[in-house]
Amino acid sequence: MTPSVSIFLEIKNISGTIFFERKFKQFIRKTKEGVEEGFPDPLLQIERQSALLKKTFSKLSTPVMPLIPLVVISNPNTVIKSNDSTLSNTILHAARVPFRINEILSSFPNEILHLKDMNRVKRALLKQNVPQAIDVFDRYSLKSNDILKGVECRQCGTFKMKKKNRRWRCDQCLYVDSIAYIEALKDFARLFGPSITNRQLREFCLISSTSVANKILSSLNCPFTGGTKGRVYDLSRLLDG
Repeated sequence: MTPSVSIFLEIKNISGTIFFERKFKQFIRKTKEGVEEGFPDPLLQIERQSALLKKTFSKLSTPVMPLIPLVVISNPNTVIKSNDSTLSNTILHAARVPFRINEILSSFPNEILHLKDMNRVKRALLKQNVPQAIDVFDRYSLKSNDILKGVECRQCGTFKMKKKNRRWRCDQCLYVDSIAYIEALKDFARLFGPSITNRQLREFCLISSTSVANKILSSLNCPFTGGTKGRVYDLSRLLDG
């Protein structure tokens, strides 16, 4: 957002050949195998987003500045096609984004919003920016046993980190890491929710010792409920950091 124009991006990471068909408002991907698949149309998405932004400006009683949406294809190997040649300045590969933004800024030299109004709009947008809670198991038809267990090695990417005294060592590449378990606990919280017990920690991180799991949970300084047995820890603070 600048005092003269707002530019917002809808990012898509889709491979293959994509076709924006405008008669029926379709977004079609053709794979290397020749299979055609339909996806939600990004152009319709940016229309809805533009309408919401205009509504925000209206509620704040600020001048409505030009809103320029761009659909950005992040995969450089994706082939973009359309039966509407006018979309060439709206749909583009990521490498072209800086140049397109400079073109847009030069087209709108006049200031519309003062700094005070810009700050009001920014605060309103940040307030509305609430992360969507997604159930990955439902969305991708997963079961809990589909999830890889263990602590991932940041060096080689395998899940073969084992607790050795005060550190974690990878059985695959021998990489040593003192906080490798933190990312595993973040993954647990994102997948199953922020509440975790000693048993769940042991099962997810493949730890055999109850006392070792207790020490890990205690070291986090996370709030907990319950007594010694059946204690439940809240990992929310790990996701906030």
